[in-house]
Formats: sequence, C-alpha cells, structure tokens
Amino acid sequence: MDIKMMKYEDEMKFLKTYETCEMKEKYEKLEKIAKNIEIPEKLYRYRPLNIYTIDELISKHVFLSSPNIDDIFDTTIVNNGEVAEGVLAAVHVAKRLSTEYHEMNENYKMYTEYFEYLNNRIRENIRITCFTESNTNVPMWQYYAEKNTGICIEYSINLEKLLNDNKNIYFLPVIYTNDYNQYFPYDLLHNDKKNKLMSVMCSVLKMEDWRFEKEWRMIAFKDEKIENPPYVNLEIKAIYFGLETPQSIKNVIKGLVNEEILLYEMKKELTGLEIYELRQ
Repeated sequence: MDIKMMKYEDEMKFLKTYETCEMKEKYEKLEKIAKNIEIPEKLYRYRPLNIYTIDELISKHVFLSSPNIDDIFDTTIVNNGEVAEGVLAAVHVAKRLSTEYHEMNENYKMYTEYFEYLNNRIRENIRITCFTESNTNVPMWQYYAEKNTGICIEYSINLEKLLNDNKNIYFLPVIYTNDYNQYFPYDLLHNDKKNKLMSVMCSVLKMEDWRFEKEWRMIAFKDEKIENPPYVNLEIKAIYFGLETPQSIKNVIKGLVNEEILLYEMKKELTGLEIYELRQ
C-alpha cells in the first residue's frame, strides 16, 4: 500500500484491514500514516470565554490537556471479556511495572483490574487537543462554546511545519465505530514497547453517537520532551462569535488580536447558522 500521502477515506480503508496485519506491520504502518495523513487546511475549536481562551488568543497557541472524558469509551481500552489471552500475557508487563501485580491470579478479576490500571496509565501520560471540520455545528456551539456565548477559532493547519516543530505530535481524525474489536490492537497489550501505538488508538476511537462532531485530535505524550504545560503554536486565521456573545466581549477580542485575523459573527437563519463578517 502506498503511504506517501493518505487521505482520510484511505486511512479508513487501511484501518478496516488493520486486524489482519502482524503487530510489527501495524505499528510501522500506523506510524507512517500518523505522520503523512492529509489534514484539512483549516480546522476549528469551539471555546468558552475564560482566561485560558484569552491566553490562547494572545499567545497564538493551543493547550494540550489531559483527556476530558465526555464519552465513557473515549481514551479507554474496552474490556469486552473476549481478550483474556492478550491480557493474561500483559500480566508479565504489569509485574515489571508495579509490585502490586506480582500476585495476580489468572482470572476475570485479574484482567479487569489490569484494564483499569492500564487505562489510568494512558490517561495520566497522554495529552490531547480536539478540533472539528465545521464552524456551524449547532450542538457544538451549545456544548463547547457555553450555549452560544463563546467563540469558534479557525486555525490554519500546516502539517509539515507542525511536525517539524513538534517531533512527537500525532494529528489524526477520530474513528467513529460501535465495534472496538475491529480497530483496537489488543495484541499489543502484552508488548510494553508498543504502548504509544496503543495509546494513540485509544485516543482516536469514539462511539458512532459522536460522529456529528467530525473531530480531529492532536496527541502528545507527557513523558516526551514537550513543554510543560504542553503548548503548540498554531496560526489563527479567523474568530467567529456565537449568537449570544456579548458585544463587550467582541470589542475586547477585537482589541486583542491583530488586523490579519478575520472576525465573523453567527446569525440564525431559516436554513441554520449563517456566517456574517463583523462590522468594524
């Protein structure tokens, strides 16, 4: 398979055959995909109005945070009761990582506890920032921009520059599925050298219920040599104000950003949300 520059739909085709690959092949191919996938030229983030958002506007960077779970399956290795063999093998890893697992018995309780242990480790060490392909998504304005009182920030995405400046960043589309068995590399559970791949896969799988978000994720790892707190510089192209964003806030933000950043406001029309250039 040619993996010079893969589009989103190509990656989906790859992932559908993912479970047929040997572990080494899975790891190497996903590594190449993660570094070469074709990302939209612009992506968006819905933001509430708070000091963190203002800081990001002024500094022109995004903050990679610990997973903020709004989906119980998000950033999680799902224990479905059918992967005992892989998890039992993973006990050998657990024994090296923590003495509390030395006396684990090979039973359901054992690998249930190991799943919980492993999920905690992943969430403690991974950092994520979420983007979307749409700036007119009504549920996202409601949920992520404080009931239309916040803003939506448009970023220009230059993958080559991003990866040159941040060697340990992954930027991937979320895969929406109700069948985690189809995508998750359970055979990596017993291989502690590949825990990064396992963490990446955990971070890009979400249930079908969330497909409306059209989400992309920037992923980094706490144990890598990234800034602490982990910020990544991104070019802001435009800011969109919500239906209920106060005029005083619009005036403040207009004074904070340079003239090259375009300003728009959302208005409610019969066909949905429409975008209008903000009057100066």
